[in-house]
Amino acid sequence: MPLPAILSLAGRYWHLAALGVLALLLGVQTARISHIKGKHAQYVAAVETERVKAAARVITIEREATRISQEKDHEHAQAIDDLRAAAARRLQSYTGQPATVPRVSSAPSFSHEKPGSDRLLIPTADAVALMLAADENTAQLIALQDWIKQQQAAWK
Repeated sequence: MPLPAILSLAGRYWHLAALGVLALLLGVQTARISHIKGKHAQYVAAVETERVKAAARVITIEREATRISQEKDHEHAQAIDDLRAAAARRLQSYTGQPATVPRVSSAPSFSHEKPGSDRLLIPTADAVALMLAADENTAQLIALQDWIKQQQAAWK
């Protein structure tokens, strides 16, 4: 077909050519949109996977924190029992009779370590009770420091 005939046809049917170009561009854009939707779905799946991992980590950390707290509560009870037994022995050594140590009203509610050595000479029962209260409070503070360190370590 000669060039003037092609130009003549193009002049008459230019709208069909424009529609062909638009259809081609629409196909390209549709393919790009499909590609973007695929990438979006991948990102959504990756975010969901990370969310599930983070939730599992939080559950693991909370379980570890609960375990640490229960362990420290048990150790605290044992330390207080040991402190009370040591105080009763000290008191008995001064009175010569079996002794029971009254509970300290402000006794700590959380502890894990036994106090240091029992080398001080205590001349009276009041001093034994005072020493017991000091030992219990010291044990509580030491245990609280350890508990905080372990809780922080669980979150790292």
